[in-house]
Amino acid sequence: MFGAPGGALSRNPRDIVSPLLTGCDAAFTLGGLGLLTDSPSDGRQHQPAIRRNAGGVSKDHLLARLTCLCLLFGVGTANAQQTRVTEPPPGQQPPQVGAVTSEADLQVDRVVESQVAVNSTITIVVKNLDKWLQSSDHDYRKFVLYLDGNRLDGLEASLVDVKDKNGAVQKALRYDLLRKPENRASWTAVFSRRRPGEFSNRNVNVTLQQDGVRVVGQTQANLRVINWNWFWLFAILAPAFLVFCWLICYKSDMIRIPGGQPAGLNAKNRPNRKAYSLARVQMAFWFFVVIISYVFIWMVTGYLSNLPASVLTLIGISTATGLSSAV
Repeated sequence: MFGAPGGALSRNPRDIVSPLLTGCDAAFTLGGLGLLTDSPSDGRQHQPAIRRNAGGVSKDHLLARLTCLCLLFGVGTANAQQTRVTEPPPGQQPPQVGAVTSEADLQVDRVVESQVAVNSTITIVVKNLDKWLQSSDHDYRKFVLYLDGNRLDGLEASLVDVKDKNGAVQKALRYDLLRKPENRASWTAVFSRRRPGEFSNRNVNVTLQQDGVRVVGQTQANLRVINWNWFWLFAILAPAFLVFCWLICYKSDMIRIPGGQPAGLNAKNRPNRKAYSLARVQMAFWFFVVIISYVFIWMVTGYLSNLPASVLTLIGISTATGLSSAV
């Protein structure tokens, strides 16, 4: 009664609700008409005595419907548990469904580099790759690189030979870890996932996939997020740039209101100066914040096109406000 086409348990609760409630209604309707009750032994006609509430529905009928709904909840819960799809944890891809194209499965073995980063290379040793390449219709360039389960499109593999610790030659695939428009969202996901104890580096899961090819296993690579040499250089230059901007703004009239200098002396017996312009101070402040943030993001990601439209709009508004104060 609760089956779906093909004998599978239905996933739609309506497929279970309708038969239950319809059967309940039919049973109690027939029972109310005396069609489902046995005749009394004395031969007298049975007179159904159904207690009804103010709405015209019997209390027994309501109780039966509540019982059916409870049964429905239990069946639906069991159905949901049976049909729930288990999502793989981050970085673990489900086995590729497709024909095995070699006598032994391709297996991701290890990453050659001790540390990888954006704009560098990653070399992945794949067991049985040499046997797989013996077939002329196999193309290694179609393998797609995955980091922590994130597909990095736009990266083409190159075939290289590497040596293991015993000097044996192994086939490996090498990728240039470039940040491109088609994989920008994947890189953002990789950089934003930080495990406890990680700051400048990330231990990411590495695997390969290709349609119709079974690739098993995964390995790990140490991904450098922040280059400490560039970080300390930034930590020195950013405050120096801040002091430089402050000195220019203080010594000059760059962020002060337009017009001539006021006459007279101040409390320190120095010539009075013009007051600061709120619009120009705002323009200078946002200019500094955007420049510092842009340089830091570029240092981390190596991507220069990181200015979103909202930031450009903010710069435009601040510039327009500063220009309006000079009119």
